[in-house]
Amino acid sequence: MSGARLMWAVIFAAALLPLAFAAFTQHAWEDYFITLRASRNLVEGHGLVFNPGERVHTYTSPLGVLLPALCTALAGAQREELALWPFRALNAALLGAGAWLVWQRATAARVGAVGCVLLFGLIFTDAKLIDFSINGMETAILVFFLLLLWAELEAPNGPRVSRIALACAGLMWTRPDGFVLGAALILPHLVIRRRADGASCVPWRRLAQGIA
Repeated sequence: MSGARLMWAVIFAAALLPLAFAAFTQHAWEDYFITLRASRNLVEGHGLVFNPGERVHTYTSPLGVLLPALCTALAGAQREELALWPFRALNAALLGAGAWLVWQRATAARVGAVGCVLLFGLIFTDAKLIDFSINGMETAILVFFLLLLWAELEAPNGPRVSRIALACAGLMWTRPDGFVLGAALILPHLVIRRRADGASCVPWRRLAQGIA
């Protein structure tokens, strides 16, 4: 199999395995339906609230409530079970995109066939990642933005401001504690990354602009 075909096989596997798991188990997270109540109220014109008329913040993740609201609008406000499937499909697509990012970095690092089998095998057999990506949680969204940040930090020509900004904003819009994961990736690159001559090769200005 050629490199391009193998890459697409990996991407499709990353996207289809969670959907197959969802079709087999029909697993849905109870907290998803709690948050979905705010999503449905938004679709029905009552605002992003748990109870119409009560302005109480009842959701954790902006994307975790807005994307289900979009899926609910597409499926119909009273068809909650059906609305979960577009959300699952979106998460599966993001996992596929994340697999593409990992493939690009593995190719650039010249990871061999055995290494790729081990790397993607561990990804595809992670039960928590598969389940949490289809049961209504925002895991796949978080993983995608985290991989986008990692891939950009490792870019041979240095990170681009727009992608650093998108990755950092995506992490924070997905989880309020997303800055912890972002810092865990950014700080080592600020401290450790050096050129062959020992000088720092950290693009400070681009990182600062992206994070800000």
